[in-house]
Amino acid sequence: MERLQQQQINKPSAIAAPTVTMVLDPNDNTRMLSVDAKTYRGGTVGSPGVIGIAGKEPTVGKKQEAREIAQENAGTTIAQLRQSFDQLDKLGGITSTQNRPGSNIMAGISSSGLGQATGRLLGTEAQSERNKIAQTRPLLMTSIMQAMGLSAKQLDSNAELKLWLSAATDPTLDIQSNKAALDNLENMLTGKGKNKPAPAAPKPKSEVRSQADAILGK
Repeated sequence: MERLQQQQINKPSAIAAPTVTMVLDPNDNTRMLSVDAKTYRGGTVGSPGVIGIAGKEPTVGKKQEAREIAQENAGTTIAQLRQSFDQLDKLGGITSTQNRPGSNIMAGISSSGLGQATGRLLGTEAQSERNKIAQTRPLLMTSIMQAMGLSAKQLDSNAELKLWLSAATDPTLDIQSNKAALDNLENMLTGKGKNKPAPAAPKPKSEVRSQADAILGK
């Protein structure tokens, strides 16, 4: 009996279960590792004590989630702008390469400073769409900054992005220039339209005015 008791005392105990915890991957500060705290002595995936990848590092994960939400918001805003420009085109309130010269003259006049002031006084549908476009501009800019992780200073130093933002929300340009700028912004954010040819730069407002003057015989 005494020998049996001694054997039970000397018998190895059952292997203890690993104490699982999470640590930051020393080779990648954007993810967490699931490790056995009893055997882990450092290292990344494949090192002793590393059970596997536990997920993204919380701060990085939150930043990525915020960027994805901002990207979705920017996409929604771009879609709304396309609808506003299409509606403005139907109402004859914006110039287009597809319109006859006479139609473009009227559209150019209505989208000028004086024309828009008159539209506000009269409460025209075309001016209502222009107002929507103007109100959307800061929302689009903020969403793009958040989606790309840009500061106001970085945005200001990106001349190409500033040009696209301006053209995408300027109803005094022709609708083709507006939509080309929206395509560029969407491509930059989502990678869509990679196979589309690069659109021509928007025509300067002075050139549009000179063409209208020439038609009027001025």
